[in-house]
Amino acid sequence: GALMLSEHLKAKGFTTGTFLANGYVSDRFGFNQGWDHYTNYIREQKSTEAEHVFRKAGDWIEQNKDRRFFTYIQTIDPHVPYDPPAEYLRMYDARTDYTGIVQPRMTAELLERAKQPNGGVTFTPSDVQRLEGLHDGEITQHDHFFGLFIERLKSLGLWENTVLVVTSDHGEEFDDHGSWGHGHSVYE
Repeated sequence: GALMLSEHLKAKGFTTGTFLANGYVSDRFGFNQGWDHYTNYIREQKSTEAEHVFRKAGDWIEQNKDRRFFTYIQTIDPHVPYDPPAEYLRMYDARTDYTGIVQPRMTAELLERAKQPNGGVTFTPSDVQRLEGLHDGEITQHDHFFGLFIERLKSLGLWENTVLVVTSDHGEEFDDHGSWGHGHSVYE
């Protein structure tokens, strides 16, 4: 029943398109209201990689560049499980001899267990270095594709007349406040 920004702008003549990689921002909760184009990559079982989401959003923008448009793009990387390509991990943790408990595809489970009082996971400084390296690698990989998206807007002649708002849905705790991961606290 809430009036969505997409509905308001559509009523004002904007063409609207959204490209979502978060399952919670979905039609199940009314987030599909007011969009000429609506895609939820998780719900539709499509690739949620930032490279893919930014490319598809850029394609839609290119098709609609001669109209007033509103686009909401929501990427999910960086997010557990942390699994950046090796080139991005090496930028933050170049060790090839790491043998600790932190493995890329296991980071979601490890962080969940680490924040439980008796979860059975205690990270060594070496493990924390690997966790942070994986997370930072994901951020850098995402930023690479975000940069390509911005360059595409510039090449389409849209950059000077486009308002770009960047925000985040949450951060991660890396032993901040004595915990790990996200979804359990409201610290800034």
